[in-house]
Amino acid sequence: MDNSNIEGYCTPDERRLLGETLACRTASFWLKRSPDILDCLFTAPKLEIEKIRLDHMKLSTVQCEGLGRLIPRCCPLKCLHFFYIHLEGPQMLVEPISNAIHLQKLLIRGESVDDGSWRNAVHDSVPRLLQNPQNQLQKLELVGISLGDRRFMAIVEQLPTSRLAFLDLSYNRIEFEGIMAFAAQLPRIKSLKEVDFWRNHFYHYSRPGEYEIHMAALVQGMLENYSIESL
Repeated sequence: MDNSNIEGYCTPDERRLLGETLACRTASFWLKRSPDILDCLFTAPKLEIEKIRLDHMKLSTVQCEGLGRLIPRCCPLKCLHFFYIHLEGPQMLVEPISNAIHLQKLLIRGESVDDGSWRNAVHDSVPRLLQNPQNQLQKLELVGISLGDRRFMAIVEQLPTSRLAFLDLSYNRIEFEGIMAFAAQLPRIKSLKEVDFWRNHFYHYSRPGEYEIHMAALVQGMLENYSIESL
């Protein structure tokens, strides 16, 4: 739902009623440029939502807090998608995402030049979610959020025991140290089938000799990995 489709045609009370009605009647909720519709979900008495997708919105600290309370109420929430969402209160989402053990897909897509809000939230939540043995996450996309080596390596440490089958970290800032850490874990990774590192820094900004070293490490790691079909 795009807010531009209803702005000027519905009163605030009608938009609130619409949001509450959809919350209990639909399993998939997609909002685009609709922060007022999102607000009314926070007070919906019943939630039957399995998939939430938010597009092109700026979420205030209050809205981040409301979304943080909403996520555990959508049980089981299987898919959570954020496309070009600016967060003023990223820490409000750390605990809810960390504890969203029913999630099967988590997709976060930002601009390649990011303000840092998402990468901080991801660093504090995604490794903790993967570390939980009850988590069901199978698809993880963290695209264009300026994810660097330190935050990437925190995720890499959890890959050998995770259920992830698909990992997309394209358009980030992963460099030599991060990709070498990933290569070292390859023999221990059992579930991953597809990995995408397109347009990361190690492709374009390697120091002399580094590209050959990390490519050799990836080749050696793949020789000892039997799950990955696409890298």
